[in-house]
Amino acid sequence: MKRRLVTDELWKRVEPMIPQSPPDPRGGRPRVDDRLCLAGIVFVLKTGIQWGELPAELGVSGSTCWRRLRDWKQAGVWDRLLEELLAELNAHGRVDLSLAVVDSASVRARSKGGRHRPEPHGSREKRLETPHADGSPRRADRRRDHGRERQRRHAADRFGRQDPADPRARRRPRAVVADKAYHSRERVVSLWIRGVEPLLPVRGRTDGRGLGRLRWVVERTLSWLHQFRRLRTRWERRSDIHQAFLTLAAAIVCLGKLPGWGYETGS
Repeated sequence: MKRRLVTDELWKRVEPMIPQSPPDPRGGRPRVDDRLCLAGIVFVLKTGIQWGELPAELGVSGSTCWRRLRDWKQAGVWDRLLEELLAELNAHGRVDLSLAVVDSASVRARSKGGRHRPEPHGSREKRLETPHADGSPRRADRRRDHGRERQRRHAADRFGRQDPADPRARRRPRAVVADKAYHSRERVVSLWIRGVEPLLPVRGRTDGRGLGRLRWVVERTLSWLHQFRRLRTRWERRSDIHQAFLTLAAAIVCLGKLPGWGYETGS
């Protein structure tokens, strides 16, 4: 089971990014193997169980896995992993840099903490996904506590900036596609100034300009991410832990899109 959770392809990319900790001169228990901890993290991400319910056969405790997830988030491991996989997909010609597709999803938040704020109809946590035209998750962000309209006001704008799959070229997408909720005059002008075409339907009009044939990839990517049961409901009080899970899931999706290297996203 450990080998199936963390394949050699995934571990080959994660291992060089993990910061090495020197042994404690005071002695004590030996440090738990990093690959075992990653297997525990992926198991929680895919099954959605609580940390204390990790199977004993994994050989690692939930508290240890939680600490590694936190420490590796602070060290930037998950962000670098996603960027490296996007660059590798780009090298194989599997990333379409000409188009960015934007959408969001709502999940119930069970815990109050971090930047979470209850909404009128129950506690919910938004997350914003920005796949490329082929469905590769370019960036995955949890919704900040700024309110729905303010969040969407800046969402499509920042996705017209530098692309992490090709950072040296500072390449922007040719166009940004989103639904009517992202349309505003300020956003349209901002994207045009950057040289990005805003393909955003106007609110109050029934004509969507046939953008459904472009937006379906973001719906597919959201369905891929929803296969990770830990993302269906937010249990984390700390926003950085939830973001770490979200970025790791996006990286696993990208790994599965590499030619010849399949990785199951289902539980």
